[in-house]
Amino acid sequence: MWDGYTPWVLAGKPTVNFVTGRGQTNGSTTKGSYPTAVGSGLQNLGTASLLTYIEGSSIPIMDWRNMARGARLGNQMPAAPAGVFNSGLILSTDRSQLDFTGFTKANAIVDLKANPWGTTNPNDAKYSNKSIFIEQNLARDLDVELAWNQFEMDYVFNSFGMQNYINVDPNEVLPDGSPNPYVGMPYIETGNGGNGTRKQASWREFTNKRVTVSYRLNLEKFKPFERFGFLKTLGLGDYRLAGLYADEDFHTKLYASRIVNVTPLPGNAAATPLNQNVNRLNRRYYLQPGEDSYQLRGPDLFSQASTPGAPAANDGPLRFEERNSDEAPRNNRQATASWVAALQGSWWRAGDGYHRLTGMYGIRRDTREANAQTFTRLASGEYPIPVNTYGGLEEAGVWGQETSFSADTKSYNLTFRPISAVRLFYNYSNIFSGGASNFEDVFKNTLRPTQGDTKDYGIKLDLWNERIFLAVTRYETTIFDQTNDNTGTVREPINQIYDAIERPDLLLDRPFSYRDDATKGYEYTVTGSLTKNWRARATVGTQETFVSANMDEWVTYHAQMMPVWEAGLNGQGRATPLVNPSSGYTTVGNAIDRATQRLKDARAIIGTRPTNQRGVNSSLNTTYSFSEGRLKGLRIGGGYRWASANILGYARDAAGNSDPSKPFKGKEQLSTDASLGYSMKVARGRATWDIQLNVYNVLNEKDPLPRTAVDDGQGNPIYARNYLPDPIGFQVTNTLRF
Repeated sequence: MWDGYTPWVLAGKPTVNFVTGRGQTNGSTTKGSYPTAVGSGLQNLGTASLLTYIEGSSIPIMDWRNMARGARLGNQMPAAPAGVFNSGLILSTDRSQLDFTGFTKANAIVDLKANPWGTTNPNDAKYSNKSIFIEQNLARDLDVELAWNQFEMDYVFNSFGMQNYINVDPNEVLPDGSPNPYVGMPYIETGNGGNGTRKQASWREFTNKRVTVSYRLNLEKFKPFERFGFLKTLGLGDYRLAGLYADEDFHTKLYASRIVNVTPLPGNAAATPLNQNVNRLNRRYYLQPGEDSYQLRGPDLFSQASTPGAPAANDGPLRFEERNSDEAPRNNRQATASWVAALQGSWWRAGDGYHRLTGMYGIRRDTREANAQTFTRLASGEYPIPVNTYGGLEEAGVWGQETSFSADTKSYNLTFRPISAVRLFYNYSNIFSGGASNFEDVFKNTLRPTQGDTKDYGIKLDLWNERIFLAVTRYETTIFDQTNDNTGTVREPINQIYDAIERPDLLLDRPFSYRDDATKGYEYTVTGSLTKNWRARATVGTQETFVSANMDEWVTYHAQMMPVWEAGLNGQGRATPLVNPSSGYTTVGNAIDRATQRLKDARAIIGTRPTNQRGVNSSLNTTYSFSEGRLKGLRIGGGYRWASANILGYARDAAGNSDPSKPFKGKEQLSTDASLGYSMKVARGRATWDIQLNVYNVLNEKDPLPRTAVDDGQGNPIYARNYLPDPIGFQVTNTLRF
């Protein structure tokens, strides 16, 4: 959670009352007339309608526009008392990421290990997986496999629309002027009307059909060099040929609805489009004393029977309904046909099962065809499909032009064993992954496929007659157009601009970005059978990734849209006020500057290591199996996983730009695991029953770990985001093999 509470405390916990004039500017009785300057501890909730429903309360829905909230840590906070933050916050340049400064132990009002959102976002998932496999030996050394697999999933996400702040309510009265029973209390809520109460339903069906044929061709008995002394045992080799044809179909459908006001807003003669933020229902939940997380106190808002009632009389009659006024529905089809051919050969036989030279070469062609429907929003701001069903998608959408592309890739390797205990190897492979047809880039284009290549080479050693193996591998990977769903921070100020200039048609929903990476590293592995029943495996890996391109298409988007942003609304230009201002952040000009800075920050990683990458990883897994006595069939295991400190962010230089030479680092990670299993023969030896308990994070290490750090203005880190590691977990597997 991020801190929207502490600045109010530091300012002396001020409260406002537009009825009596308490805390107002010069005793004014006009809503919004209270000090919001830096250090006042107060900010305006918003200048546009903010229809708010208070969870678990009988208070009717009211318009909270121009009501107050506690100030958030903005870009010009004065110095904080010692011990509250890592250092003071005296900032001379825009530090927009400081809006996301998180609680520290010194000022937290909830347990840092708690999830304040509790049960606000329930998910419903129904899925099925059906598979059929037929394997047949058609003739000697000729095998065929026929396979069919279908996976279907219907996933419903009921979103509270959470905003990761803990706020505080400094209003002594409610918007209708009546006493506010929650004054001075912390709360969580949706994004000030920008997110709202939302339901997203996604249906997916993936079907795969494939045919695999393999044939072994052994020509070792042919020895054309038997007259040449030491080459007399050299045959023509042992070969395996394989071919595969696969046909995949991927069909996705999606709709997203919100609870919105469907009547004219107070003071308006006609209803505004339902997709505009002013119609969205904001949900607020006050944390009671001693309470760390949300608890459902009333009916589910997505139940028609529980839709909230009318607000106070002075705000006029409003009616809330669930409508498909959110992001555009989706109905996408994607088909991929794949042909694969591979040849593996072994030559220079030096012993039973031992060839000095082994190689493989394989080629693959993927042809992908994709098509998607487009949906036109009605003048009312909603899409013409029934609520809570996929049934109307086909009729409401228009199929676009089918797209098709083919990609040819290859893989090959070579292994040389000069002596039995030593293997030298080299592997190469192309990388190809088709872009997801149900997502788009910032220009609403279907995502490009991800491509690249990878190679690894090294040595494997048999150190103790096949009881201990050592492997050292060097790997290099280059990848282009890797897609990332990480644009929220960059698009947030852009969408604030579109809200301010009344262009909901331009709002960015969930565009992906592209990134190019180059990675190099080493992996060291030791695998040992220390005794007949005791096995262990230890690995240490190092990797270093450098970003060669990131969000290039967003630079073009900024350049194209900048004239629209700079024009503002009704000739006001950069001075156009934002719908939801905050301290030091009130105009379209401020949002343009923030959008520009955040894009610059996102691209600052070009030529450096990406954040959150851990340069060194290691693991150990060991298992002991009992083969005799009363414990026969029992096995016990344990291990650990360790990762070095990651990069959380960078300090800023004098110009306010990220300085890659001064990274802020997080903490190392260490987790321990354990397992207990048992196997036995059943059904008179015709089947094997196996049961195993896996325990993850045995020591239950669950202290919060930092995810993001920002510069406090003096070159010191402020941990802007934290996360909780997975607590101790248990998994039981039960298998019956025939």
